[in-house]
Amino acid sequence: MDVARWCSRFAGLPARIEPGDQVSRLLASPEGEAFLLDHLVCGFHHGLYVWAARPAPDWLRNAHDTLRRTAITRKAGLADLARSVGVTPGHLARAWRAHFGETPAASRSRLKLEHARRLLAADPGLEVRQVAVQAGFTSLATFSRRFRARFGCPPGAVRRRVSAGPGR
Repeated sequence: MDVARWCSRFAGLPARIEPGDQVSRLLASPEGEAFLLDHLVCGFHHGLYVWAARPAPDWLRNAHDTLRRTAITRKAGLADLARSVGVTPGHLARAWRAHFGETPAASRSRLKLEHARRLLAADPGLEVRQVAVQAGFTSLATFSRRFRARFGCPPGAVRRRVSAGPGR
């Protein structure tokens, strides 16, 4: 598949694909599966997945695992994370971005927001403020702003959608 054709096909996908929506049903079809395989092959061929071309070193995987375990419960900085794996903060930041495609701070924020989204979906009775605190945010305004930027809707909308039930 040529790059222009691949880009035009992939550009039509929405930023987020939700389970059960029209796009997810299409991607689950044989045609969708073939499209995704074409995307992966073409993407690797043209260097879009440089971070996946080689495995991360053990120390970087350890740092990643540490951040995943502590993103919500601890506010450890880059220096603490680097110290825990025996590298400098600058080296950790460069290697992190090269392998994972985002900064350690962006990874922490993403993990916290994904945790918040899971909380909202699991327990629609929780208030948004409670979810923000449980996800490690100290400011409701910051949480709401980042949630909307990440998922395209305010946290309350996710809670309302879950409360309404499927198909509503």
